[in-house]
Amino acid sequence: MDDQDVIPLPEEPGQDPGIVADLQALANAAENAAVARVGQIQMVSVASSDIAAWGYDPVGFRLQIQFTNGRVHIYESVSPIEFEQLTTAPSKGSAFWQIIRRNPNVHPWTRVQ
Repeated sequence: MDDQDVIPLPEEPGQDPGIVADLQALANAAENAAVARVGQIQMVSVASSDIAAWGYDPVGFRLQIQFTNGRVHIYESVSPIEFEQLTTAPSKGSAFWQIIRRNPNVHPWTRVQ
């Protein structure tokens, strides 16, 4: 699977796609830790007007985000607690800006694409 691959979410009647996305993001983070694939972050779709997909590497504490404009950034020093806060926030974009993006000294970033 390529770094840019996004795992599609299952569609089931009556199931909140936001909760499914949150659970899938956490499962992908656990899978990334289990196989220690630093550099190969599993991406999952995000229900957000600003963020198309994200993935978390709990071994390297890196968050990879694909924005809706197609750009991909990697943010460093993102703790598992911060990633959990992002995945459980009602507004993923707002939480990202408050927790990660507004703290470039704590979470330096690199544009990948």
